[in-house]
Amino acid sequence: MHVRRTRPCTTWRTATLAALAAATAIAPPSLPAQMQWIHTVVAPPGPADLWGAAFFAWPGNVLLGQRAIVFGGLSPTGPRGDTWMLTTAGWQGFTPQTSPSPRWDMAYDPARKTIFGGRTAPTAFTDETWWWAPVDRTWIRLLPTTTASPSARAEAALAGNTQDDVYVFGGRDGTQVFGEFWRGQRDWSAWNRITWTQLPPGPSPRYGAALVLDFAGTDVFLFGGRDVNGQTLADTWHFDGATWRRVTGSAPPSRSHHALVADTPRLTYVLYGGLDTAGVPTNDVWEFDGATWVARTPTGTPPPARAGQRAWFASPESEMQVWGGAGSSADLWSYRPLELAEVGLFGSTCRSLFAPLSLRALDPRFARPGDPWGVAVENLHPSASLSFVWAGTSRTTWLGLALPIDLTPLALPGCFLHASVDLSVPVPVVAGRCELAFTIPANPGLIAADLYWQAYGLGSPLGPALWATTNGLAIHIGTR
Repeated sequence: MHVRRTRPCTTWRTATLAALAAATAIAPPSLPAQMQWIHTVVAPPGPADLWGAAFFAWPGNVLLGQRAIVFGGLSPTGPRGDTWMLTTAGWQGFTPQTSPSPRWDMAYDPARKTIFGGRTAPTAFTDETWWWAPVDRTWIRLLPTTTASPSARAEAALAGNTQDDVYVFGGRDGTQVFGEFWRGQRDWSAWNRITWTQLPPGPSPRYGAALVLDFAGTDVFLFGGRDVNGQTLADTWHFDGATWRRVTGSAPPSRSHHALVADTPRLTYVLYGGLDTAGVPTNDVWEFDGATWVARTPTGTPPPARAGQRAWFASPESEMQVWGGAGSSADLWSYRPLELAEVGLFGSTCRSLFAPLSLRALDPRFARPGDPWGVAVENLHPSASLSFVWAGTSRTTWLGLALPIDLTPLALPGCFLHASVDLSVPVPVVAGRCELAFTIPANPGLIAADLYWQAYGLGSPLGPALWATTNGLAIHIGTR
């Protein structure tokens, strides 16, 4: 682990967790892949064999047992217009107060709970925009504020940002394939209104493409689809809020009607399934970091090949979940790391301080081999020049003593040792704060290891300087 210079402080020496990894005596696991598929059987079953339905994650209602909403889709018996709720007790049919008419192939965003367009019959298309109101548990039609809006179409791509705006690209009707790019902005002064603005063009006209919002919540990426001749595409595009740019380099095989999901904790975009050039469903997985595509080979039995499926990122579980698609049952699949990386606080800082010291992770999302990582110590006294940060492999024992250890006998009243001291690093302090930044060694032997951090320094910035300890910080190292 190489310690690098950071602001507002620097470190004066190189520290290594390689020795610490050896001290844990963890046998390197066999890892032909670092992701896995898990199949969840949902009972009672719900709607099956649906193509082009809309699926909305509903994480805010997990405490009520509600997980997701499904609307519409094309079944072997025709278009559906019913709404289903996936709960911890299985699938349940649900009748909202208002609802769109039966349709399929609509563009949708699983986080913004918005649908646009779709087919109401094989040669009939709609330009309606609907929003699922989770509190009222009903559908609200969003009416355009001007005549400028995308025309009726199906198989467009849609993604929404954190302001509940939506982006729509492409699609087709009975006579043409579109290359238009639109932004729809919600008018919350009139909660059932949406203002559409046509944005600069970029990618060629297409349908069946996938659009995903970037991690910052401002840009979008687009991949694949079918062109005006029905040929599959394999190009990747990035829209930065003003212009489009094609992303060059390797890419997945061409396809359409695939799923593309942003996995924010791992800073990657996951592509799954779709129709290949011959119109055959696939079940391969690719990941994209914003510049490069990489094929993945997750462990476990993969989902049956499918297209027109719906996928979303489930935050509580930190995984991509896949549901439905043509030819599938009402099954639910999870794509997740073999070992989930976790970061959390534990223990208390010194209770005797007016403004206690604080230890936190520089970026709590990552704790995997090869990841940049680090900690910050805050609320140090302005006169402090040096702090000590240590890491250990235990929060229960150290040198035969049970942790936490009360440090009051050492003239540290109200302070505790929470983590074993296996590696200690002195870190200079600037303006009451310091950082220790490093890279976790790219060593598979660290996977599933638990490491514990704590710090010591001059505290009480609003009063006399007193030596004190921080809270503890635990990391569980996962797979990439």
